[in-house]
Amino acid sequence: MLAALLLVFSCAAPPKKAEIEEPVKPPEERPPAQVQDEMAMAEYEKMLDMTIEQGKRNVLPQLEESYKNLIASYPDAYLAQESYWRLILMNLEDYSPPRVEQAEQYYEEFLKKYPGSRMKTILEDAIARFFYKRRLWGNLIGICSSHVREYIETGELRIPMFMFFYSEAKLNLDDLKEAEKGYKIIIRHSPGSTEARLSKKRLKEIKNR
Repeated sequence: MLAALLLVFSCAAPPKKAEIEEPVKPPEERPPAQVQDEMAMAEYEKMLDMTIEQGKRNVLPQLEESYKNLIASYPDAYLAQESYWRLILMNLEDYSPPRVEQAEQYYEEFLKKYPGSRMKTILEDAIARFFYKRRLWGNLIGICSSHVREYIETGELRIPMFMFFYSEAKLNLDDLKEAEKGYKIIIRHSPGSTEARLSKKRLKEIKNR
């Protein structure tokens, strides 16, 4: 009997070791926005020193990485949003040839991270002016389209410049009907603006074609 019991126990599977669960780490708390502002400013001062010492065009990759690290480390700081503006300008104006796709990617990333930010218009202003100057009409329509949609939805023309750039792009792409609509909207809603004066000129040019 004893021998039989020993045989049973010897054939039994060894007991499983208890699995030790790793404790779940709580998410790291970010410093308050004011503290992030101070820390981001310190990083900006380092970037400024680097630019002065070595020249901006000589340190473009390092500056770009520094701005990206600042955004990741201090996302609630005001300078994080401004860093997107600087990244966009850098890629459009400082690199040769301009890195248009990279600038547009930074713009899209900004929209996802900071929806509703007041900086959106500042970024769009910089991008639209670059596209207009370079005659990149398709890109220009893309960056101005949200303002055109806003007008269609609300009937309010907050910033005539974007409607003007949109109309200019349509004109240069030979979509005269759409361009004419845009120019007339500007004249109706912002009659005293520079854009209205130029729009009247464009309408005469279209009529004389």
